[in-house]
Amino acid sequence: MNASYYPVKVAAAGACLALGSPFPLDAEQPRLFDPTPIDVSEPPDHWEISPSPVRSPEESVALWELPDGFRVEVVAAEPLVKDPIAMAFDERGRIWVLEWPAYNWPLRDFFEDLEEETAPGSRVVILEDTSGDGRMDRRTVFMDDIEWPRGLAVHRDGVVLF
Repeated sequence: MNASYYPVKVAAAGACLALGSPFPLDAEQPRLFDPTPIDVSEPPDHWEISPSPVRSPEESVALWELPDGFRVEVVAAEPLVKDPIAMAFDERGRIWVLEWPAYNWPLRDFFEDLEEETAPGSRVVILEDTSGDGRMDRRTVFMDDIEWPRGLAVHRDGVVLF
């Protein structure tokens, strides 16, 4: 590759990643990140923000539009599961859930009246249906106070975090 060119970043066509760009390195390049601060205290007047009411799990399920022959059932909801970001079923029908209560913790900085607190750690919980009715009714904390997990995969009698 000619040293005066940089690789093209193309998401849709992996073969193009190895091609050189037609722009030399000293040419004007588009800015991918604008570090100019934005006032986020109030949304701009031209934004149309629709109301988003808090609904029960059953109310939420009723709003789904499904093809004929399909159905949605609530198998777990708060307070049994809290702040979920990832989940996986194991061979015994249990649900392994990665809970991340600090996911939006940086947003607390926008509120002046909140107490200074340390962000809570994440945890992995196992949800089980002990009664056989199809609804999870037992919660077991498998791991607690984990820092910055992004996902999980069930493996044997445990879990792999990434």
